[in-house]
Amino acid sequence: MTIAKAWHSRIWSCAGVQAIAAIVVVALSFVAGGRAAALSALGGAAVAWVTTLYASRRASVPEQSVGAALGRVVTGEFIKVLSTIALFAAASRVPHMVWPALLCGYVAALAAFWLWFVTGSGGQDTDRTRAP
Repeated sequence: MTIAKAWHSRIWSCAGVQAIAAIVVVALSFVAGGRAAALSALGGAAVAWVTTLYASRRASVPEQSVGAALGRVVTGEFIKVLSTIALFAAASRVPHMVWPALLCGYVAALAAFWLWFVTGSGGQDTDRTRAP
């Protein structure tokens, strides 16, 4: 498997984990607060999902040097932060936004990403059979 295909697979597995977390929070928000809360939670999860997908895809592009790769990652994360702020600003203009649900959706998707990353599905080689 090429490096690009491996990264592509990891990016989409992360998106899947975030989608599962979003579905759980959206369902809980619907039960607790109705349709507006569920849509707000979905919006929060979408903010995390879209920005994480962008940064992950940007970081997966091969570079010629370590410095160039680091620059690409830092720039991607900077754009991710600005995009997150812009998307939350846009959400503030949506009528009937339920802010606790929006933030819960965002935090759930973000926590799912970190859980995915820390458990070894993300940034590490998952083949544990090789000697160190």
